[in-house]
Amino acid sequence: MATLRIRLQVPKKYRDQPLMGDVLASCQLQFNILAAHLGPNREEDGWFDVMLTGTSEDITAALAVLRDRDIELWSDTEDEF
Repeated sequence: MATLRIRLQVPKKYRDQPLMGDVLASCQLQFNILAAHLGPNREEDGWFDVMLTGTSEDITAALAVLRDRDIELWSDTEDEF
């Protein structure tokens, strides 16, 4: 199993959608939300700090889906996913 800690920005257009659960569960990943910020008004983007656990292939697939949805991703790791 591989793990990857990422930070991702959630555009306000996704605020009422179960983005994390849908994308990450569909890629058969376990995820732990380490921190999050979703402001009280719907005018701002939010962010999550998440630890992903799964196969390297599943993590890569999830990151591709998130990028396809214009989710900005950051990671402190040198790993290529």
